Amino acid sequence: QVAVWDRFDESEPIGSVANREAVSAVIPTFLCPNANRDFSTTPEYLVNGKWDAGEGMGLTDYGGMAGVEGPGRDAPPEESDRYYRDARSRGIMLAEIATRAVDITDGLSQTVIVAERVCPEVDESQWASGANCFAQHQEMPINRTWKNGEIFSEHSGVAGVAFADGHVEFLSESIEQAVLIALLTRAGEEASHEH
Repeated sequence: QVAVWDRFDESEPIGSVANREAVSAVIPTFLCPNANRDFSTTPEYLVNGKWDAGEGMGLTDYGGMAGVEGPGRDAPPEESDRYYRDARSRGIMLAEIATRAVDITDGLSQTVIVAERVCPEVDESQWASGANCFAQHQEMPINRTWKNGEIFSEHSGVAGVAFADGHVEFLSESIEQAVLIALLTRAGEEASHEH
């Protein structure tokens, strides 16, 4: 996608007029072919007949895994990331917080970095947005709902994920919740599991 990259003005925000053409590109690789929706860019939010920042951005059906959230996973602000998650609950992809390979103590081949997040009725994920990261609720199985921003696909019984070592898998909806949580956190210190 060199032609798209070349259109970016890195000195401007992604929602700026300068980057409008670049961020409006629809990149088929970022869209799941099984996704059932009739739009591939964000709508005109204000319905004012003119372009406003954030409108017309190309969507993606994948998001960075920010970890696991839910009761007991919070930490005081001085000991947490910007999402107030404790260290054992953090994933790899945290908006505006760098993660090094050495921070992934659970292992690169055992930690999900990107997961499917198909939102068939809303425009939740823009591929150009650095904030396109989400956390899975600790009690929510795969493919249960897309409305809470969880791992969701329109594949029968599975959802696609990419691991930090570069390999890709489909995880089953029937994966044990403890195993799923272990795969979504980078330093949870869980025992190694087959998935």
